[in-house]
Amino acid sequence: DNTVFGVTSNNSTTALGIAVYGGASGITISGNKVYDIKNTSTSGWGSNGIYLGSSSTTANVTVINNFVFDVASYGYTARDENDNGYGFMVDYGGGYNIYYNTVLLNTNQSVSGYPACINISNLVTTAASVNIKNNIFMSSQTNAGERYASQSTAANTVFGTINYNSYNTAGANLGYIASTNRAVLANIQAGFGQNVNSIVPATVPVFMSATDLHINAANAGNITNLKNRGNPITGITSDYDTQTRNGLTPDLGADEWVDPNYGSWVGKVSIDWLVPANWEANYVPDQTTDVFITGGYTFMPTIVTTQAIRALALSAPGTPPLLTINGGTLQVFGNITRTGGTINGANGTMEMKGSAAQAIPASLFQNNNLKNLVISNTDAVVNGGVTVGGRLDIYRSLTFGAGGRRIATGGYITLKSTATETAWLGQMTGTNIISGDVTVERYIPI
Repeated sequence: DNTVFGVTSNNSTTALGIAVYGGASGITISGNKVYDIKNTSTSGWGSNGIYLGSSSTTANVTVINNFVFDVASYGYTARDENDNGYGFMVDYGGGYNIYYNTVLLNTNQSVSGYPACINISNLVTTAASVNIKNNIFMSSQTNAGERYASQSTAANTVFGTINYNSYNTAGANLGYIASTNRAVLANIQAGFGQNVNSIVPATVPVFMSATDLHINAANAGNITNLKNRGNPITGITSDYDTQTRNGLTPDLGADEWVDPNYGSWVGKVSIDWLVPANWEANYVPDQTTDVFITGGYTFMPTIVTTQAIRALALSAPGTPPLLTINGGTLQVFGNITRTGGTINGANGTMEMKGSAAQAIPASLFQNNNLKNLVISNTDAVVNGGVTVGGRLDIYRSLTFGAGGRRIATGGYITLKSTATETAWLGQMTGTNIISGDVTVERYIPI
């Protein structure tokens, strides 16, 4: 977790930000900001943001969650570590895992050369010894000559995994391998192999600034092209800022982010709704947030206080999710959608607080049970208010937040009766409307 900057060479010595040499192994390089790495020699020598040159072919060096930018040399038409500016230089050895990094070459070289966001040398020869996944490689350089996102003079057999990366360049060719320029993604896939899930975003990634490589979460292009395009890697659950990554569809690059008004449960540390680490990018929802809860996490959310959200979506790409309301209240101001999973509301309250029509989907609640339902929706138009889409058994109360509220039961609501309690209907004013049948049970002991 370092900031490395201001490394300049004006001779044949390669300017290096972070370097791995000799027999070094078992290293993790994480959470660093590396920039302003320059070689100004007009003879054309090198600069590397992060250099990997262990003599071991099983070095077990993991490079994750780093920001690398503003790396440049004078320019030279050769491809070795000491020739141009490279964000990453993989020069010797093997056993390298390069995951979740953001590399931006945004400083022009003076003359034509072969700068690249990542460069793999032909001195790397061990099969399946380099893994490159979930990175953003972008060159915005406008100098003459090539400006590669990815370059390799090594054979493509050195790659164990190379996939789920984002490639962009302002130059003519996206990459280079096997002595051939690769103009587009299909050429990258053919040359480097794999990269089936890698992308060339239709619009280039937009960062917070030229010196802050956090993703601009409000940018429409980022939301459309970059959001949740990664693939989870075992053991990597946090980003550059130690914020929680999405465990199913993480973001590419060093920054995990959510677009405005978006909350995604990832259940990293507990069932507690209010713990930031349990939400993607540590963003705890509020009344303006659309909440997405999917299954597959060790911990599923529990609400024990009053929590307001805008919309709720439950989905089950794998294991169905379960949201528990235990003594608390979930206030929903927008739509509820469900393609899988349920809410355990046996000891909780759901309050519908929208200003437009809302619906409670069928089978939303586990066993169709809910303790309390409060109708506070202010939509007063005919056939508006709240509509119930399937069986709903209420075990304590059905009440209204104020006058002028509407609920259409569809004949699905039953006020249940047990040995300890019979569900009751709150005070009806002249302006509250229940349309449709409500079944009222009465427990009779035998």
